[in-house]
Amino acid sequence: EMSASLVGSEMCIRDSKDTLIVFAIQDEGTAALTESNLRHLNELGVTVDLRGKFRNAFIGAFTDKRLFEQVNPGSIQTSLTVGKTRLEIRSAGYGAGETRILINECERAKKRRGFNIVVYDLKLGRILASEAFDTYESGKRWR
Repeated sequence: EMSASLVGSEMCIRDSKDTLIVFAIQDEGTAALTESNLRHLNELGVTVDLRGKFRNAFIGAFTDKRLFEQVNPGSIQTSLTVGKTRLEIRSAGYGAGETRILINECERAKKRRGFNIVVYDLKLGRILASEAFDTYESGKRWR
């Protein structure tokens, strides 16, 4: 489950301006979200209500503040620069293609159905975690 990993003790770094957390849904990522998942996402900065957003795209990018957050049918794409770090993020809802999380032009998303999540240390310039959670039905986790 999502809360067992990225929302566990290793990710209790949400307050840091040097830690970037990026979320991007691929295909469908809301059908199996539990209230616990939603609470943990909220603790990591997500403010949009994802209930009832079946097959929608979602992007969230956070440091100690919200950099970008949007949920829509179809797909969403955005480019951000945080200090010296360049981000290209694409979320693709059902039938809308493939999700991408590029950090300094390197693909970091697992590109799996559900939530693709990347945690990046802006100060050290390295990936802390890259995982995907099937929040459509299986609950499977990819590291």
